Amino acid sequence: MSLRNSLLVTTAALLLLAGCHQPDAARQRPQPTTQQAEAIRAQLAAHREQQIARLDAYARAGQFPHDYTTAPSLHMFRDAAGRLCAVANLVHQDGRDDLVDVAVRTRNDLAVADVHDGPILDWMLGSGLTQEELASIQAPAPLLAPTQPAAFAPRPIARNDAPRIDEKAMIALIRAHIAQVEGELRANRDKSLDVAVDRWMTAHRTS
Repeated sequence: MSLRNSLLVTTAALLLLAGCHQPDAARQRPQPTTQQAEAIRAQLAAHREQQIARLDAYARAGQFPHDYTTAPSLHMFRDAAGRLCAVANLVHQDGRDDLVDVAVRTRNDLAVADVHDGPILDWMLGSGLTQEELASIQAPAPLLAPTQPAAFAPRPIARNDAPRIDEKAMIALIRAHIAQVEGELRANRDKSLDVAVDRWMTAHRTS
């Protein structure tokens, strides 16, 4: 069972239990209990640690999207060679390639900060990370000098005179960014879990 399904089962079971001890008028929208919040928090916390470990492995692998376009540096969920951005990799690691494929097909430059509903938001709610943290993870892909094979040459989007860097510099830049974000994720663990639990409970209490 996926973590999201496990969270849904836990939420449903605890809400049912809470509803059984409330007057009929209150059963239509049972309020979260301490037991319920603690159970959800434990699962989100475990997933959060898993996500941070995945980020670390992603940084060490160094397989980051290559942006050879003529547009300003942009978010790139997946490049033409199949390399995923840091957030797309977390979605992939959760077994949700269906979400990655839809994003790539409909808007490959999707910024998770701009997501306000739908399946990607549902995934974020159960990721153990807040939307703000995921947005901080998702750095735009730096522009690279055009050394890619012709088969992967993209259609120009817009003129951009920003300086281009080589692949080695790009990898170092993104690794440094992820290392900084990992430190922030660890430092903000408790506060962020408070937010994540509240958002999860609110979304699934009213859905």
